[in-house]
Amino acid sequence: MRARGPANRVVVLGANGALGRAVIARLGERPSVGEPIDVIGLDGHADPDEGLLPYDGVRIVVDATGRVGSDRQAVGRAVVAIGAHLVDPTPAQPHVRWLTTDLDSAARGRGTTVVAAGGLAGGLGELLGLHAATATTQCDAIHVAYLVADRGLRGRATAGGRAAAVSLLGRPGLAFVDGKLEPEWIGEARRLAWFARPVGPHHAAGVPGAEALLLPATLTTLRTVRSYVAIKTARAELLQLAGNAARWEPVRRRMQRLVLGSPDDGPARRRGASTPVVGEGARWAVVAEAHGTDGVARAWANGRGVHVTTAAVVGVAIDRLLDGWGARASGRPVGTVGLASLLDPAVVLDRLGGEVGLRWSVIRPDDEVSASVHRR
Repeated sequence: MRARGPANRVVVLGANGALGRAVIARLGERPSVGEPIDVIGLDGHADPDEGLLPYDGVRIVVDATGRVGSDRQAVGRAVVAIGAHLVDPTPAQPHVRWLTTDLDSAARGRGTTVVAAGGLAGGLGELLGLHAATATTQCDAIHVAYLVADRGLRGRATAGGRAAAVSLLGRPGLAFVDGKLEPEWIGEARRLAWFARPVGPHHAAGVPGAEALLLPATLTTLRTVRSYVAIKTARAELLQLAGNAARWEPVRRRMQRLVLGSPDDGPARRRGASTPVVGEGARWAVVAEAHGTDGVARAWANGRGVHVTTAAVVGVAIDRLLDGWGARASGRPVGTVGLASLLDPAVVLDRLGGEVGLRWSVIRPDDEVSASVHRR
């Protein structure tokens, strides 16, 4: 027999993980707007069918697990099958591509919305990229770079972040070049990323991300979209070598084991803690550089706390799906969309500034004048 309850149920998969806990905490602090919600947390090992179908009134499901490949796809199919919306924060490009192709048609048929890359990585870069583009004329190129002050991939990376890295081992990703998606190997493209202070400029290596799949669908003038990760030059060379070596199956499997570890071998733990605390206070930064016929515009954001920021981004997506605040257009879009199709970038960035202390701005370097400045 199915359990009955409120019509606005939000299920968080991976509730026992660091991101899942952060999402549940954010939903518990949700402002009293619109209809109340009932939050249900399920652990990361819950079967998607067994875990979702017993509950009536499920409106939204958040996949906060570190699932990869077919396991994560099974979650997406199960969510759409029950007519619920899905907020999926993973930035792993192969999965985002699956969401925007295979799952998109199923979601359209059910009239549901799938929010792809709905977190800090991918989602925030998409929002900043679109906002930077609006500060130029006829924007035709956007380059998005990320930085997380970490202690190495195994030291502080989240399970989802490690899964995203593994998804590109031994295979090319996709960059949007000359108006079409082209294969691009990890570390192949290089760029100087102009992060705002206190971070400053950093060398960055190309890591194909969600932006190449999502931004061209929102801004039709684009001809080029690439994403990068700030990394020292020597490490960038090693990254590219590792990507090339991973083309051989035995090497790829060994690298996957090294990066992912065992189910019980999580990221760095605090002494005496029973659960991992990943990127809890780590500084992060994102910069999106847009090129138009009238010059360059850069939109940047930075803050602390990878999980708390991702949870806040997930939270505003949920609020939009339930209450419709800050909509870019009347009505809720169906199918797979990015945050930039769902929410107004400036509204979201201001809201995140109030919630998690995010700082952001849009500048025109050529003019040496801020087009807009928002600081908390």
